[in-house]
Amino acid sequence: MRNGYSAECFFCDDIRQEVGDKYSYMGVYTGEVILDTIPRILPMFSAAVLISCPVDVDAIFSDVQVILDVFGKIQAHTVDPDVISAFKNDIARQHELYKDMHRARLSAQFTLAPLSIPYPGSIDVRVNVDGHEIHAGGIWFVGKSVVPAVTSDADSKP
Repeated sequence: MRNGYSAECFFCDDIRQEVGDKYSYMGVYTGEVILDTIPRILPMFSAAVLISCPVDVDAIFSDVQVILDVFGKIQAHTVDPDVISAFKNDIARQHELYKDMHRARLSAQFTLAPLSIPYPGSIDVRVNVDGHEIHAGGIWFVGKSVVPAVTSDADSKP
């Protein structure tokens, strides 16, 4: 935890927004994803990132970027400043009601579908909060069997 910030993530098949500002997480993965064969394409795959901070509104972040390293391909997503502003307003209002509240949590959801699994490997998630990078977590993809990449005869000749 750096400057009071922390981040964590988890992975699932699907994230559904429900009535009443709730989310349902379908098919939550624990540890690693074990597939019958690799390479493979997963039709559904999602990530939920939770960023925690002190309730002190002055200390709440102003710039948040979520960085997903998906099998070596970087995807950077900046959290909309309007979302952060609304979050700060909600926290200020809630803190007036719940004086013993010490931490607040902002969540961001990402759909990575379809997700191509080209080889055994991982997705790594980092969060950059006001210039401070935090490792939020990751997940490994392993196969019971790995199908070698197909090469042509021209590729194998010296």
